[in-house]
Amino acid sequence: VSAGMPTIGTLGTSSSVVNLGMTGSGVLDVTGTMSVTNQVNLAGGTVNGTALNVANGGSVSAPVTLNAPLNVNGGLLRLDPGAGFAGSGAINLTNAGFDVVGNVTIPNAVAFAGNVATASVTGPGDLALTGPLSWADSTNITGSGRLITNGTTTILNGGSDGAGINRTWRNNGTVDLTGTGYVDFFATASTWTNEAGGIVNLRGSATNPITTFSGSGHHFVNLGTVNKAVGSRAAQTIGDAGLAIDNNGSINLNAGTLTVGGNGSSNGRFNATPGTTVNLGAGGSNGSFGDGAILEGGGSFNLGGSGTTLTGTGAGLLVQGPGTTVNLTSGTVDGGGNLSFATGTTFNWSGGTLAGSGTLATGLGSTTNMSGGLKVLTDRTWNNRGVINWTGGNTSLSTAASTINNLSGGVWNILTASPFDDMSGAGTFNNQAGAIINA
Repeated sequence: VSAGMPTIGTLGTSSSVVNLGMTGSGVLDVTGTMSVTNQVNLAGGTVNGTALNVANGGSVSAPVTLNAPLNVNGGLLRLDPGAGFAGSGAINLTNAGFDVVGNVTIPNAVAFAGNVATASVTGPGDLALTGPLSWADSTNITGSGRLITNGTTTILNGGSDGAGINRTWRNNGTVDLTGTGYVDFFATASTWTNEAGGIVNLRGSATNPITTFSGSGHHFVNLGTVNKAVGSRAAQTIGDAGLAIDNNGSINLNAGTLTVGGNGSSNGRFNATPGTTVNLGAGGSNGSFGDGAILEGGGSFNLGGSGTTLTGTGAGLLVQGPGTTVNLTSGTVDGGGNLSFATGTTFNWSGGTLAGSGTLATGLGSTTNMSGGLKVLTDRTWNNRGVINWTGGNTSLSTAASTINNLSGGVWNILTASPFDDMSGAGTFNNQAGAIINA
């Protein structure tokens, strides 16, 4: 077939390789569908028609305008330096992938589909997708380059494995995890960063929508927004022993329960609407909270469990917003950082330990409910200006540095028969212009 250009190959044999040397303004007009049973090598020009089907990958070495879909049904399509695409035609990779050699930007719609052995993206170059990406089944991204998504990425149909990540992924657009779709990290440590302005929506039925398949040292870094949407599975978990969740943006819970696992860090916001629950440490550890970390929204947050560390020595971890509730039932909240409760918030302390050299501040208009079993204050200073309802349970000020200051405006409602018989240890209780009411 010459079509006003150099001969482009022999079609229809099992070993056929088609070289489309359409430099400049060369055009391949396909009436109906053109099928290539092995490889196609594109060196520029324009493809028109119904579809170009390729059975075994090939290469792209110059910009190509696709006005028809390019369907690659096996093998790797190598993207050399200088490669690129334009036009309205989609690129559909089924049991096939991009071998990204040069840095390439693709504005066309792209679809990944296939099985767990399929590398949809590999190679050392950066691949930037500015159009929509449909990521189905259980295909993988691998290699030393980066995947950069700037449009809408839809992850669906998780199958036996999720969308596999073993490559740096930077998302500047929107990622929707829908249906049974989920993301799993595998092999060597990899990082997915949801950049400032990026959005990740948990919309599907997967129990673990962001998880580990194998390996350790993985990170999901949120600089943008993560939403657990109404209609998603009631209880979901992101992160685990192999995958840290680092939240420096906003994680918003609009329905159900979200457990945040891993040993990540947070200087960002967790927003839980009324009637929802976030497990941080209780059921999964978020590791540490620094200055700028905020719990808000009127929902419930569970701390402690397998461990929570406070590192922010300035504002520290702030609990704010009417109805926002923090529960500590077991485990330890530790570290040299501060924990503060603002007006309208509630702290329910029924067990576990508050430790470390930082300050616990229960402010004016806050409520603390002390109940249940043994509660231990170790080294930490507690400054209270709110209302404390002590209904029972032992409270230990376990070290000399353990101090409770009931400051001006602070009220202790003692609702247990022998309250101070239940307060033990080497620490100090100071009533400094506060009120103690023995009910």
